Amino acid sequence: MQLTRKQKEELVAEIKDKLDRSSSMVIWNHDSLSVDRFNNLRQMLKDNGCDTKVYKNTLAKIALKDKGFSQFDDGFSGVSSVAFSYDENVNVSKLIFDELKKDKKETVLRAGIVAGEYQDIDGIKVIATLPSRNELLGMLASVLQAPMRNMAYLTSKVAEQK
Repeated sequence: MQLTRKQKEELVAEIKDKLDRSSSMVIWNHDSLSVDRFNNLRQMLKDNGCDTKVYKNTLAKIALKDKGFSQFDDGFSGVSSVAFSYDENVNVSKLIFDELKKDKKETVLRAGIVAGEYQDIDGIKVIATLPSRNELLGMLASVLQAPMRNMAYLTSKVAEQK
């Protein structure tokens, strides 16, 4: 289906609006997924406050260049989906990476923007493998709790000996 110039301009404006509202964005390849699996993944992202959409590569490139991200020329080739996260506590690249890892599918994360900074494929993969915010808070709580737990253990042992 051919898009009119007005429709293309509206799509570029939509992408720019999503870039303004999002805390992170990732470009990924979904051509190894069935339609049902892609729709399930899209619903899972939506349930986590994210959305993903397939845009024409040239329109996405135009929107990104207009926003000052000219580095994305290599990120768009073939079938590309663009996923946006609107909550800074949600790591959209981690959601996609972890979900596709369950199916033993090769995850093709291409590039993205995290906290307003361009991330190439290596940066996105590192970010995708980081623990979530809640996991990090749990680790911190465990580290902070350890000295108190050890002190309570030692105190109970001393009390048992007396």
